[in-house]
Amino acid sequence: MRRPIPLLLSVATAVTLLAGGAVMSAPAATGAPRPTVPLPTIAPIPGDRIFTGALQDLDAAGYDESEYSVTLASPRVYSYVGATTRVRSQAAPRSPQGQYRSRIIVRAPRDKAAFNGRVLVEMMNTTSQVDLDIAWQHAR
Repeated sequence: MRRPIPLLLSVATAVTLLAGGAVMSAPAATGAPRPTVPLPTIAPIPGDRIFTGALQDLDAAGYDESEYSVTLASPRVYSYVGATTRVRSQAAPRSPQGQYRSRIIVRAPRDKAAFNGRVLVEMMNTTSQVDLDIAWQHAR
């Protein structure tokens, strides 16, 4: 079952803030041009089944699960500066394979009143050459 557009916009906002957080967290100098963060393109992935969908019976728990494709035209690489918590950002190297593309799985309560505001953001673990959402499986 697909989620409505407002939830997709919330996810898009979260991805944008996470992707551009280091750039947007520093105050801009007076009169200096403000850097812009390119927005990702987010689109639903068609189909009835989600690749590596939840093992739990989400329907019985009152949850829906949706899958989206995220494409970044100008990805950034973040790294720590020395042994500090400061972070620097630089443009990611261009890939001959094209734009950076990943996917997002959204699992949310069907009843919006049941949403408590907590969001689990998890990088997909690909060590086995297949996307695995280990934290979700352990959290349930």
